[in-house]
Amino acid sequence: MIVAGIDTTRNLIGSAVLSLPDHPGQMRLLREHPEHTPTAVEEFLRYDGAFCVGLFRLAKEDLEIGGVRIPAGTPVVAGLQSANNDPEKYADPRRLDITRNGQRHLALGHGLHNCMGAALARLETGVAVPALLERFPNLRLAVPREEIHFEENWLLRSLPSLPVGL
Repeated sequence: MIVAGIDTTRNLIGSAVLSLPDHPGQMRLLREHPEHTPTAVEEFLRYDGAFCVGLFRLAKEDLEIGGVRIPAGTPVVAGLQSANNDPEKYADPRRLDITRNGQRHLALGHGLHNCMGAALARLETGVAVPALLERFPNLRLAVPREEIHFEENWLLRSLPSLPVGL
């Protein structure tokens, strides 16, 4: 559990903190209304979660997805970021909305393949982000946004650094 929760939590908190200065109205809303924390955490997961893709799986049977035939036994990988930003599933998917309800995201997997650290990541993010906003109400990026880049990794969305002004 300890190892399962470290990367997801660190990456989720980093992505959440990065998304807030990009959406100052949402940052203000969360700071003024911490009761939105549970839906905010889910939206942070959906908007820019810790994982890019799910783990490799094999198709159990012949199937067709989006007009592409996938024979049984073919290795497949779910694009979690893509699924969580599907305009057919989410209204205005590239807009961060900490009050968004409804459709469940796939940021930490689903069902049997749910991330072992999911509950820990949600809990820690739900404590860390509001605490940062309360302690540092003037939180802002310390460098231009275009200078911040995620580490190139096919599995995880990770910020090597996130310079902020407090």
